[in-house]
Amino acid sequence: MTPSDVLDLIAVAGAAAATPNASEHEADEDSGLIHRLPLPPRHAEVVAVPDDLPPLLVRRLERAGITELWSHQVAALTAVRAGDDGTLFDRAVALELIAPTDDPAVVRVLLPDILAAGRALLTMGVSFARSLDVLASMREHAAGVARIYVDLFDEQILSPWDARGRPPSEWRAIREALEVIRPIAGEALLSVFNQTISKEIAASIAATAPDDV
Repeated sequence: MTPSDVLDLIAVAGAAAATPNASEHEADEDSGLIHRLPLPPRHAEVVAVPDDLPPLLVRRLERAGITELWSHQVAALTAVRAGDDGTLFDRAVALELIAPTDDPAVVRVLLPDILAAGRALLTMGVSFARSLDVLASMREHAAGVARIYVDLFDEQILSPWDARGRPPSEWRAIREALEVIRPIAGEALLSVFNQTISKEIAASIAATAPDDV
């Protein structure tokens, strides 16, 4: 399965899951669906036939009236030449980007924002396989940050509650603290990330930009 196959399959899943009355981020707990994403129509993107295709193939395409290819066809060709062995779908599942359903033509999108980023990167020339590499690295680092906040929660909230004999009257406050710490951790991580990536981009530009720029 090519990167385009994966993305198109996910796009079909998003369109099938969307309903006219569903908001962009509406969840359906009964069915297990956690995200609905209406997908608007997209203009077709065509590109020139690659110069390195076999001449015989080019001539036969021309005889059939084909002088351009769809952009996803070129992306698929690039993936095949790069050695994609059809495991991209399995990797996307393993990284919890998507999840299969009983319908082979439909998948659940678990991380719609990451998927959208992958599609945007694909149009910039970044392969879907490389995007999955980045996702794997992100998960590894995110797990470390999550562990920091879990340890903080345990040290400052759970352990003192445990030392007090876990009074039932405080259980509601414990649960509320647990719900609050998740968005706090997310906002803190995003804030630090935005600051860090700005510095990294500035440093990269400064190191590579011509002296007269």
